[in-house]
Amino acid sequence: MKHLEVVLAIPEKTLRLAGRLGPLQAIGATGALTFSLRSASPTSTKVAAEYSVVGYSADGLSSLAGPVDEVLGEQLRRFAAK
Repeated sequence: MKHLEVVLAIPEKTLRLAGRLGPLQAIGATGALTFSLRSASPTSTKVAAEYSVVGYSADGLSSLAGPVDEVLGEQLRRFAAK
């Protein structure tokens, strides 16, 4: 199963992926997930994520924002813990 594919990689700056995560795979929607990287200190990096989604769902997309945000937040927390 394919979730996302890399469409842009700028070392130490930006990683952008395109595709559908989780519940978005079952509807007519897709998105761009961008990770922005910024040096916070000599030994750490600050990571910000933005997932822009467009498409159609008979029930609307706003009901999916919370669950998708929770999944991305959990993934970033796991990443930060490593």
